[in-house]
Amino acid sequence: MSEGLNLKIADIVFSILPTENIKGFSLNKNYTPFAADGEPDVVLETIRNGNPLLIKGGLSGKKTLFNTTIWNYEQADGRHIFNFSLSPKNNRPERILALEPDYKKGKIILTKVRGLKNGILQSPFSYPIDQLLMISLLPLMQGLLVHSCGFKYKNKGFLFIGQSGAGKSTLSQIAEKNKGVHVLNDDRIAVRKRQGSFYVYGTPWHGTAEIVSPEKAPLSGLFFLKKDAKNSLRELSATDIVSRLFKFSFLPFWDREGIASALKVCEDIATSIPCFEFSFTPDDRAFELIRKEIISYT
Repeated sequence: MSEGLNLKIADIVFSILPTENIKGFSLNKNYTPFAADGEPDVVLETIRNGNPLLIKGGLSGKKTLFNTTIWNYEQADGRHIFNFSLSPKNNRPERILALEPDYKKGKIILTKVRGLKNGILQSPFSYPIDQLLMISLLPLMQGLLVHSCGFKYKNKGFLFIGQSGAGKSTLSQIAEKNKGVHVLNDDRIAVRKRQGSFYVYGTPWHGTAEIVSPEKAPLSGLFFLKKDAKNSLRELSATDIVSRLFKFSFLPFWDREGIASALKVCEDIATSIPCFEFSFTPDDRAFELIRKEIISYT
């Protein structure tokens, strides 16, 4: 009997279903904590050695709307199609993610795949399919995927936002040494509004510190990182917050509705959550400021 795979990320349950001779899926260690039961929100059927022409050939009005070096995005009959190829010269995609208009049902087509080991296939819900699907879904579910580390402390969730090299992984490792702190992720955090309140969620997509957690916490503060010779906080205006948060979010540029929804989420956060610029020196003193000053603000 074939076994599907359920993963729960940001309170969204993804069900990856096997077909043909696939008996089940294996997981990389960063995904293992996210294995879960529950009614699926998104169902993806896996097709091994599928012919992309059979999937896309019958669709009308197909047009390419977004291109990168390793993937592109097409629309056809209102459906979303992501084509992935490791080589820009390869005209035949190695993986295809074909989704219904609401992103909640679709197929993962594997045109090139290694043989199965005892019927087990490495989970196809992996980079970049998983993140592109989350980036597409979250804004439509009052959420964002943010370039940020985050942790839970005294049942409050805090985000520390910045580009690569801003100190997110370093700050995560410093925070992790302190009693009562649970780091959710050191590079990518999901934010969602649920029942009128924003929550932060760990994701499987870590940075150099390789910290992941499926846990969540009520969002209590946002802090935009700035390396400096001393530690200090500066409160930000709502306009500045929206601009910065939009800049450091992973956005569905291929989806006009998704972009508008993402901007609305940024505006909601800016007017409901305390937000600061956090200038810091990446050592233990940085967490002392967080513990003594930031928690008192929130």
